[in-house]
Amino acid sequence: FEVTNTGNVTLDDVTVTDPLPGLSALTFGEWPGDDSVLAPGQSVTATATYTVTQADVDAGAVVNSGTTQGTPPTGDPVSGADAETVPLTPDPSIEVVKSASGEVSAAGDVVTYEFEATNTGNVTLDGVTIDDPLNGLS
Repeated sequence: FEVTNTGNVTLDDVTVTDPLPGLSALTFGEWPGDDSVLAPGQSVTATATYTVTQADVDAGAVVNSGTTQGTPPTGDPVSGADAETVPLTPDPSIEVVKSASGEVSAAGDVVTYEFEATNTGNVTLDGVTIDDPLNGLS
């Protein structure tokens, strides 16, 4: 987050807030003067980290916004906001493994098949089914 005082008076009590659940605490870099104070044209940078969740990947992006606020010498506090979207590339993929078991040596013997489906992609899959065209399969 880069916060810049774009006005013509010094701002005190400059803060940054970000409502993203799971975001780390914000850490400010070096202030150009006193902490939490920006004179006209001055900037400060704050950083935070976020661990992407499966819900983010399923949504295809992390959408985040931040707000800064400062108090001028007179009047109400001023604020500014900005948003950032980090796109996440969906990669849906599924794999099935079929295995057989049973003693088979004559007609009428029974083969038991087992199917294991594995989500090998990076997004949640709904409505997963397994179909097998083998005639006579239960």
